[in-house]
Amino acid sequence: MAVGAAIIAQPSLKLLGIQGYGGHWQHMAGANERTAAVADGIGKLTEVAAALRAQGHVFSLITGGGTGTFSADAAQGILNEIQAGSYAFMDREYREALGDDDDGAFETSLMVQARVISANAERWVTVDAGLKAFATDGPEPEPLGEAWAGSKYRFFGDEHGMVTRPRHRAVARGERVEFTAPHCDPTIDRYDLLHLVRGDVLVDLVRVEGAAPRSRGLFRLVGRGVLEGFLHLVLSDAGLGITRLAEVLFLGAVAHHAGLGAVVLLLLGHGAPFGLSLPEENGSLSVCSGQALWVRSNPGVRP
Repeated sequence: MAVGAAIIAQPSLKLLGIQGYGGHWQHMAGANERTAAVADGIGKLTEVAAALRAQGHVFSLITGGGTGTFSADAAQGILNEIQAGSYAFMDREYREALGDDDDGAFETSLMVQARVISANAERWVTVDAGLKAFATDGPEPEPLGEAWAGSKYRFFGDEHGMVTRPRHRAVARGERVEFTAPHCDPTIDRYDLLHLVRGDVLVDLVRVEGAAPRSRGLFRLVGRGVLEGFLHLVLSDAGLGITRLAEVLFLGAVAHHAGLGAVVLLLLGHGAPFGLSLPEENGSLSVCSGQALWVRSNPGVRP
């Protein structure tokens, strides 16, 4: 109430509304538990609103709520704005908490698409999406689609993930696999672009304006006998019809005493990350696009 009194004391200030957001309720398991928590919290918010109006404040906006409690929030009848946001994408964390409750009626539209880069192991394959590709504050990502039914994902380092093989089919290197995000907000923050997909057709690219700025610094290798060069490489993904630009730092390093040559390629991606792969069939070095963030308009049934 001290804040309300301070606002009244300043002629240039006006209270427009109040917020009561129960973030700690959003992932509570069980609709009854969430409803009880919301009722208690909204009761306190109602008392605050009445006390502020008794001070002389005139306001109409009372905002709060969220994706996990939106039905209970609306049922209380005091909020005139519900701050649900994750419902547009959904993620594994919400899906596991909400289950078949009414609050979990939203479909999953946000996926991270990766590619199988190694299929040599007997029980699992390696994909090019690791700790840098997903939020790590929730459950592990989940492979989507019938082709990966029953498969499990494990983080396998910064750049890689391990996916158990499907029991009913073989998996080839280069195959694409989509994952549900563990936690949608911080997963999106790892990317510069959203790929908007309708069915299997890419319809648009949307820049993530609020994402953390990506480093575009130039790595330097300083030492005797080192040659530095810089070039641009245009990568065309024929499957998507998109031309991507990656900055490539080429360092040709010659060991002065041993007389051995070494070449290092560092890809500084614009948008989705890029990676290097060594194709098994011909042994030549190729550049392949890495993981990308997808939003599907018709995700179908819930994963």
